Amino acid sequence: MPIIFDIVAIIFTYVLFKFNKYSYISDLNQNRYRLSLSKRYQTVENIRTLKMIFWFIIYCILSNIVPVFLHAFYVFYIDAYEVSELYAYYDASWYLLKAISAALLPLAFIAKHDIMRRNFM
Repeated sequence: MPIIFDIVAIIFTYVLFKFNKYSYISDLNQNRYRLSLSKRYQTVENIRTLKMIFWFIIYCILSNIVPVFLHAFYVFYIDAYEVSELYAYYDASWYLLKAISAALLPLAFIAKHDIMRRNFM
């Protein structure tokens, strides 16, 4: 179920991104001199933030899909065939996956934000 919400979120993010991009270009072409600087700045900030949110949602989708497949492997293979030797590997890989996922979470924000990237990378 979380994967469906992630896909809906990425679709809404993409639509908002395209709308803001279109709004910025049309405002720039039509009202180059009459448009206030704060409106253009807000639109640019919206585009930057949506790019960052887009990569965070991609991270969420990947961090939801991989455990689902790992759990399906556990249910349909390890548990069904009662292969108890693989349970230890499954358990260790589950916790390793969660640790890697938690360590990579800040990268979705740092990599797409100029100031944070300059300070942390």
